[in-house]
Amino acid sequence: MTINRLAAAVCLALVCLAAAGSQTTLYSVNYDNQLVTIDPQTGDVTVISAINGGSVRINSLAVDPITGILYGGSGRDDGNPCLYTIDRRTAQATLIGSFPDGPMRDLTFNSMGILYGWSNDYRELCRINKANASVTVIGGSGSWIGGLDMDSDGTMYFAEQAWSALYVLSSQTGARVASIP
Repeated sequence: MTINRLAAAVCLALVCLAAAGSQTTLYSVNYDNQLVTIDPQTGDVTVISAINGGSVRINSLAVDPITGILYGGSGRDDGNPCLYTIDRRTAQATLIGSFPDGPMRDLTFNSMGILYGWSNDYRELCRINKANASVTVIGGSGSWIGGLDMDSDGTMYFAEQAWSALYVLSSQTGARVASIP
């Protein structure tokens, strides 16, 4: 993934990729809380359905590169911020568990299927257990982020919340290690 493609992906905070062979599908959640696909060639958006009929508000998405399962994180507007799996065909969300210390601003996976999230409440990178939503804090950069992503080489990127800058983030410490012009 080139930096320009990555910058575009990070800046589309709720967009995640799912690749199957040479086909790539972009998934996002629109303002009406509907799961949608985006054709990367044309930009056409196709609505799948409202997530759980609109009863669960998803604010972050990520696809596990090993299993192909779509995960979503909810914010506080539903009560407790939670982790869900989301059926890509029906938009049905299945609860995994509650995040113990607040919502994750964004989610991303590394190539080995390890789930990461960013807590804007504490401005920290966290590793998330996919089975129960328990969180291990890695560390922080002190930033409010707008998007988080990791490439296949294991380099983690984040965009500041105001979309003013793109940075490389250490997945080991949560610290900024470089800025990208």
